[in-house]
Amino acid sequence: MPNSKAIAARPAGTRRKKATAPRGRRAGATAENVFDRVVEAIQSHRLAPGTRLVEEKLGAYFGVSRTIVRQGLAKLAQAGLVELSPNQGARIAWPDAKRTADVFDARRLIEIELVARVATNASPADVAKLRMHLRTEDAARKRGDRVGLVRLTGEFHLKLAAMAGNGILARTLAEYETVTCLAILAHDRTGESACPPDEHASIVDAIEARDPRAAAALMRRHLDHVLAGLDLDAAPRDADPLEAALSPRPAAPRRRRGH
Repeated sequence: MPNSKAIAARPAGTRRKKATAPRGRRAGATAENVFDRVVEAIQSHRLAPGTRLVEEKLGAYFGVSRTIVRQGLAKLAQAGLVELSPNQGARIAWPDAKRTADVFDARRLIEIELVARVATNASPADVAKLRMHLRTEDAARKRGDRVGLVRLTGEFHLKLAAMAGNGILARTLAEYETVTCLAILAHDRTGESACPPDEHASIVDAIEARDPRAAAALMRRHLDHVLAGLDLDAAPRDADPLEAALSPRPAAPRRRRGH
């Protein structure tokens, strides 16, 4: 029960103020929230490989205990997105040349079959959804929203996987998509474009034409194009500050490519 003396001491007509979390904190955040925000920052190309994830800073940002932060970091490590070291703590993973090649190989095995299934079974409504998504990509491209464009180009692949109707493969591809973001961040040739706007459009054209063979060939070419545009010998680069990377809308996002 409330303390009667404390209530009596309050001036008449006043209410007790609710405790609020400091600015920037996420009230009621969970380990899942920590996981989701870090993944979103990776997918938007704001959180670079090698970024140190300091438990105290993450705890202050989300307004949670270090226990919750560690649970979120453990989930990220399990997904291969974070490297945990007893001496150096947690860092965003840096996919080396072998892992980058492996993830693209895995994507070929999954996405070529998935897009062929979509081309075989897609309804007019499915094609309309894909066309609408392409228009959203074009709008982001025209207004110079590079962070938004990166997110949208990744979502295109996930939409195709969802339309194929295999939930397990769709979830697997979502994991590979995030690792792909890290690989592009690690090995990007600054200023080049690995995802020309016509490649997604050509895939949708093949789907609309119900041509699974063409759709599969175009997906293979698209993924090969992205991989070929990477510099697998690239040396690690300086990462953005953690707080800026986690912020949903950074003030001046650096130029990044789609995939």
